[in-house]
Parts: sequence; structure tokens; C-alpha cells
Amino acid sequence: MAEISLTLSFMLLLLIVYRPTTRAIAKMLDNKSELMDQCIYESENLRNTANNALIRAKTSLVEAELLAEQIRSHAMLSAKTIKDNAEAKLEDVKNRKKKSALVFLEYKKRQYALQLKDALLDEAIRSIRHDVESRIVYNDDTSEALKKLSGTIKRFTLH
Repeated sequence: MAEISLTLSFMLLLLIVYRPTTRAIAKMLDNKSELMDQCIYESENLRNTANNALIRAKTSLVEAELLAEQIRSHAMLSAKTIKDNAEAKLEDVKNRKKKSALVFLEYKKRQYALQLKDALLDEAIRSIRHDVESRIVYNDDTSEALKKLSGTIKRFTLH
């Protein structure tokens, strides 16, 4: 009998302790489950946010690459335009220098031609004068005629 009462007492104790213990354990498990659900929810939100950030970053990268290509193309076009303009200006300067040199050469040529013409005229006048002097006897009228003749020759040759 003592054994039965001890067994009954133990069973009663187990029943008394079982209910609150199972409730406490169930509540604790429910709290853990809610905490896990909340962590899973937060993790999913973080993953979605990270995916959205990754998509935005990839989009920004593509846009940046397109912009870089446009900038490069524009820079290449600008560089070609600058080069072409520089070459054109250089060619223009060369042409102006050539033209200036040709004008200068033409001027010098005319100068030398005039000097040569004057020298040839002087030589021709001297030759004519010498020829005339060797053939004519000098007097004042002859000398005056020679001066007039040389002046006339100079005037005709200058025109």
C-alpha cells in the first residue's frame, strides 16, 4: 500500500508539474518560433534589398559604361576636329608663307630687273655717246644734242 500511495503521489506530482511545465515549454517554443519567423522575414527583406541594390548597381554600371563610351566618342571626334583644324591652319600658314615668299621674290626680281635695265641703259648710252663722239667733232651744239638724246632714250625706256 505504501508503494501504491507513493506511486499515486508521484503520478499526481507529475500531473501537477506536467501541465504548467508543458505550457511553459510550449510558450517558450512559440516565442522561439516567432523569433525565428521574424529573423526569416528580416533576412528575406535584407536579401530583397540587397538584390534591388545589386540590380541598381548593375544598371548604373551599364549606364556608366554607355556614358563613358559617349564621352570617349565625343573626345575622339573633338580630337579629330582639332587635328583637322590644326592641319588646315598649318597648311594655310604654309600657303601664306609661300605666297609671301613669292611676292618678295617677285619684288626682288623687279628690283634687280630695274637695276639691270638701268645698268644696260647706262651702258647703251655710254656706248652710243662713245660711238657718236668718235664720229662727230665736238662743239657746244653737239654736246647739247647728245644730252637731249640720252634724256629721250631714258624717258622712252622708263615707259
